[in-house]
Amino acid sequence: MSNRRNKRLSESVTLDISGINHQGRGIANIQGKVAFVDGALPGEKITANYVRDRSQFSELITTEIISGSEERVKPPCEYNSVCGGCSLQHWDSNKQLDFKQAMLIEHLQHTV
Repeated sequence: MSNRRNKRLSESVTLDISGINHQGRGIANIQGKVAFVDGALPGEKITANYVRDRSQFSELITTEIISGSEERVKPPCEYNSVCGGCSLQHWDSNKQLDFKQAMLIEHLQHTV
């Protein structure tokens, strides 16, 4: 990994989350490059730290919610922040179902 990328891993950035990907990560844009952010929801403004910086995209993790989504809820499981098994617990359960249904329909459309 280059020195530039190593330096980036220690940086913190403020991002506006524009969407959510199939894995439940928030999507943002950093100087024309796609960024996937764990723990972020569409419509939020957050601060995040780099986890990986690749040539085509970056991966980050949310460290602070500056402006949260109305759909954000307190995760019901106390181990949510350390387990990683339930990546959408911070999202309203009805919104999770809508998201999962849309992903299922999209995947089924690609198989037909």
